[in-house]
Amino acid sequence: MKVYPNLIVPGFPKSGTSSLYYYLDQHPDINGIYGKEPHIFSKPERYSRWQEVCQKGFDLEDSYQYRLDASTTYMISREAPSRIAETAPQCKIIILARDPIERVFSHYNWLWCLGRIENSFEKEIRYWDDRAFDPSCHDRGNYKYYVEFSRYGRQFQRYVDTFSRDRILYLTTEELKENADRVLDRCFNFLELPQLGNVDKGRRNVTKTNDVTRYPGFMMRLRTFLPDALVNIFPRNRVRSWFTETYEPQTFGPEEERLVFQLLEPDLRLQNNLGILSDRWTTTRKYL
Repeated sequence: MKVYPNLIVPGFPKSGTSSLYYYLDQHPDINGIYGKEPHIFSKPERYSRWQEVCQKGFDLEDSYQYRLDASTTYMISREAPSRIAETAPQCKIIILARDPIERVFSHYNWLWCLGRIENSFEKEIRYWDDRAFDPSCHDRGNYKYYVEFSRYGRQFQRYVDTFSRDRILYLTTEELKENADRVLDRCFNFLELPQLGNVDKGRRNVTKTNDVTRYPGFMMRLRTFLPDALVNIFPRNRVRSWFTETYEPQTFGPEEERLVFQLLEPDLRLQNNLGILSDRWTTTRKYL
């Protein structure tokens, strides 16, 4: 049986894509691919064997109207729209976008709290802004193209150039947070599916304070040579506490907002021309 995704949620990191995927996947007519983000259409090695990936990831029962793939690299990837169109020409697309400046802050904080960032905010943002998206360049599955992920204009343009506009539903994260039921009603109407009551609307992938443990390399090497009796002299929790650091989300002010705005400004004009610059994006709107 040949299966392929015909409902694509090509969102942006830290914009609610995981939550929306989880909500939609609860509908009996929608089958979400196992793992949520297979990146089939953005990673060449996966696109070359997309049928195999789909066979393993989807429920092969034929009762579903939609097969759902929500991968956050599908907007930033130049190749993804054409690959999607070639594989699933009749697919429907739901795009969920967050205030572009706030999204950059949340993206940075997510990786900061995972202990994946050592640079200051400005240095980190500028360093990655000079680099073109490469699907193979990630940190344990996490991408760091902070500002590029918020250039919704050029990315949305690729989709409207590839698909008819009536096959794209454009939503904002702010709408989803304000009234998830209303957003889901719009999604199911767009998909021509019956409404679904009693959806579990718990949020997914929320940024929060995190304890990160890093053991020095010499300790890991030494451990292989020491007998357990010697190692167990020191309580494991105490040793762990010596090398554990707590990371809390950072707060950002006007200086950081202006920096991100300056980097995004040309694309924000395009977003405005495309009609996707939301009035709900209060942080970005302050600088327009």
